[in-house]
Formats: sequence, structure tokens, C-alpha cells
Amino acid sequence: MRENVGGVLKNKRGPDGKVTYRTATHRKVDAVWSMPTLVPASRERLGYATQKPVALLRRILAASSNPGDVVLDPFCGCGTTVAAAQELNRQWIGVDISAFAIDVIRKRLGDPAIPAYGIPFDVAGAAKLARERPFAFETWAVTRLNGFVPNTKQVADGGVDGRGTVWEQPEADVTRLALAQVKGGAFSLSGLRDFGRVIDRDRAALGCYVTLDRVDTHAARSETAGMGHIRIDGMAYPRLQRWSMADYFDDRSPLLPLMADPYTGKPLQARLI
Repeated sequence: MRENVGGVLKNKRGPDGKVTYRTATHRKVDAVWSMPTLVPASRERLGYATQKPVALLRRILAASSNPGDVVLDPFCGCGTTVAAAQELNRQWIGVDISAFAIDVIRKRLGDPAIPAYGIPFDVAGAAKLARERPFAFETWAVTRLNGFVPNTKQVADGGVDGRGTVWEQPEADVTRLALAQVKGGAFSLSGLRDFGRVIDRDRAALGCYVTLDRVDTHAARSETAGMGHIRIDGMAYPRLQRWSMADYFDDRSPLLPLMADPYTGKPLQARLI
């Protein structure tokens, strides 16, 4: 017989080899589980299309593991399984291809210091990722920008590596679109200038040109200043700005207006990490 956390579920293998699940009061568990649905307005919802109710994962883990066991979720997404595992005093390992998912889980669990592997933790690590896996570097760098998501298409992308949405309409004849372009190699003034043209082409509110190292030459400053500013709710924001991974690791954020959460559409008040 196996007893799980709080004595919620018990199972016993009978003489016929079959396992019968019962509650702590010895009532046989129905084959159909009644679970709350995640309606769009649910406070639990984080914006992932495939998100499951935490009550479901809590029950699965309670029925299949004991406190102290290790739970592995190789496609952890927004972290419902690991959240349930932590709540039930299980050890856990979560794996996901998206660095954004790691951010979401850290915020969900209220612990930005949860150890993570496979993503950069300094400029040298970012440079290594850019050399060895340039598309992965692009994806990771875009998700460092508050409210931006990377392209699903990374070849022939029209000069855009990520997109976001400004929460309020700017006081100008532009859309609420925000664009990002990531360069893992040496800075190119012509590349910065071309990105400015992409911003104009798409009538974007603003754009962030992301580099590995910090760039602050007179020519680069002149190019970004030439794109001017947009005004939102009386505040001025550069229409084109430079930002780097060196800035990121020094806790220097780009000057962005309030952005929409790319997964829920709600205003995104602060960075996830």
C-alpha cells in the first residue's frame, strides 16, 4: 500500500494484481476526476495556451509520489507541475526550451535565485551562446526585453527578431507595435541605420537594437537621436534605442513605456526577473 501526502490517496494491489485507489476514508476513487477549469479570467492563468489547473497536477503527484521524491517535467512551460511539486514537498527538475519559461517559473515560485542551467549568467556566457547557437542567443536576448517575444521564424525575418505591444497608443501617427533586432557579432552602424528604416516601414512605435557589448560611439548616438521620440501619456521615449547584454547584466534597462504582457494582454508592470 502507498500513502501520499496528507493521506489524501491510498492504493492497494489486490489478489488479481489490479490497483484500487481509495481516499483516506477508504472511499473508492471515481475514474473521473472533477477539476476546476482555467477560464480566461482565472487568477491562476499565466497566458500559456496549454496551461493545466494546479489542482490536477497536485492530485497526480499526490497519487504517484511521496514527499522527498524527485519529479521531472521535461517540458515544464509555465511551471504548473513544479509549482505543485514544491507545494507537496517534492524535489523537482524542470526543463524547457524557452528562457522566458524559466522567468515565469521563478516569478511564480517567488524565487529569482532558483538555479538554472543552459542560459547565460554573464556577458562571457552570452558571447559563448551567440557564437555556438546564434538563433538561441537571439531568442534569449529578446526575452530579456520587458514585454517582447521572439519570432517563430528566424530566417528571412525582415529585419525583426522580436515584437511587443505598447500598452497605450502613442501621441503620433504610429501603431502600438514595438520591434527588436538582435546582433551577436560586432556592431554595425549600417545595421543600426537599417533597423531604423524597418521601424519606419512598419510604423512601429519604437524599436530596440540589441547588441552583445555596449555601444556608445558618437555616430551611434547621432543615428538613434535622429529617429526622435514618441510621447505616451505625456512622457517621451526614444523611438530607436541601443541596448546590450552588458547593460542587462549591469541591471540597466532600456527606457520603455508600459508594455502589454505578450501572453495575457494585460499591462506588464515589471520585469519577470
